[in-house]
Amino acid sequence: MNTPPPPRRPVEYGVISLADHLMDPVSGYKTSQRERLHQISHQAILAEEAGFHHFGVGEHHFGRYISPAPQLILATVAERTNRIVLGTSVSLLANVDPVRYAEQLAMLDMLTDGRAEATFARGVNDGTARAFGINSTEELRERFEESLRLVIRLLSEDEVTWQGKFRTPIERVRIEPRPLQKAEDMLWIGGGLSPISAALSADVGLPLMLPSLFRWPTDYLEIVEHYRQQCAAKGVVPRIGFPAYLH
Repeated sequence: MNTPPPPRRPVEYGVISLADHLMDPVSGYKTSQRERLHQISHQAILAEEAGFHHFGVGEHHFGRYISPAPQLILATVAERTNRIVLGTSVSLLANVDPVRYAEQLAMLDMLTDGRAEATFARGVNDGTARAFGINSTEELRERFEESLRLVIRLLSEDEVTWQGKFRTPIERVRIEPRPLQKAEDMLWIGGGLSPISAALSADVGLPLMLPSLFRWPTDYLEIVEHYRQQCAAKGVVPRIGFPAYLH
């Protein structure tokens, strides 16, 4: 049996892979897709050996990235690691059925002995949204929030009766297996410079994960302060993530 993850500390270090599948800029060599996926799995093992707390895999579709289902990579890694926390960076929650996603995340948490995490984001790509039956990115935010609140309830409550705008209602649904962790200990909200995402994170009591690839850390000071103010108003302890990127 895997050992439980270490207790949370004031600062934790993790790495993420976006599963990019590109040519090496120096040698010109490009791995096969199979080789690249095995590389990513091996990186998670090396990250644990190096003492990192967290390893994340991003979700992308229809481009030069080959991780449309990061949970599958993490499930593979789970059997080859013992301590490191394994999470998505990010999951595009608006694109999937929230009931099915809650089931899969609960199962991953069971398979990892309580080491699973998910960072949720709404996505910003019109082409990806349309491929999953969503009219436009304008619809994504509303879908995202509805699905997020339902996933939290499914992971937290024994039975859920619910009705929303974008999917059929559910009555007395209990997902199985049950997650080992509490929802607030395994879920993050991925935000950028939007105060809406920061306010949502505080409202649902979840930590905020910032995208480390696109801007300097100082660019996020204003949104971090907004998140902390919202947390204070809600009586929530703020937690902020800013992962490093591993090719």
